[in-house]
Amino acid sequence: MRVAVTGATGFVGRHLVRELSRSHEVVEIRGDIRSASTFEAHARADVVFHLAAQSNVPQSQRDPVGTWDVNAGGTLTLLEWARARDVGRVVLVSTAHVYGKAQYSPIDERHPRHPGSPYGASKLAAEALLESYQSSYGLEGVIVRPFNIYGPGQARGFLVPDVLHQIREGRELRVGDTRPVRDFTYVDDAVAMLAQAGTVATAKGASLNLGSGQGHAVGEVIDLALKVSGSPLRPQVDDSRFRAADVSELVVDNRRAKELLGWAPRVPLEEGLRRTWEALAS
Repeated sequence: MRVAVTGATGFVGRHLVRELSRSHEVVEIRGDIRSASTFEAHARADVVFHLAAQSNVPQSQRDPVGTWDVNAGGTLTLLEWARARDVGRVVLVSTAHVYGKAQYSPIDERHPRHPGSPYGASKLAAEALLESYQSSYGLEGVIVRPFNIYGPGQARGFLVPDVLHQIREGRELRVGDTRPVRDFTYVDDAVAMLAQAGTVATAKGASLNLGSGQGHAVGEVIDLALKVSGSPLRPQVDDSRFRAADVSELVVDNRRAKELLGWAPRVPLEEGLRRTWEALAS
């Protein structure tokens, strides 16, 4: 099968390309996804995995227009290409941030979608576009909503790599609010689910949460990072690191993914942090 991946040079994209390459022909779509010329050289694909996005929440608050252009506008450009090329399936990698503040926990796919950031709003727009192309043109789609993915190679702007890099530097460990609860999935587990979302027949038209089903407070993640690294540093709360409009709890109900894909996460948080630390420290 011939599969195409946008965002192939990003954190999750690199891991996904490696996973898909084991059994499929993989084409990496590189360039500005807002431009039709980025896609014109690619004549055919059975499945497209759409990962390219501006995915940093604080950045979306600083630049909501740019975030919208990439995440909503870029998705529209991709869908037009997919429609013209008769692509078999588009897997849209969305985000748990489309749900906004949790009205109940754990969050399943029926949870109301009320994003609390420009990033979440732009990804909700991308979802709506894919849903409209399914109903208007018969384009087969799958929406995957990751919660927090982490692992080797992730950019420092996210919690786990930021903490581990500070530990590696050994000078100080500055952190923001340690109370928010998040659901962390190791990248190998995440790409295994994404790969299945592109190929399993029962996923057709589905929206699927991607997460471990386990909630961990930020402070707990920091403590585990210190444990696996053996560092003597102690966290120092820095008010400048607090995020505006942050969500207090995002924990996944992943039963739908388990039922439709037969998927389950395999790597516990402490083990995933250990692997990530060892990759960074090597």
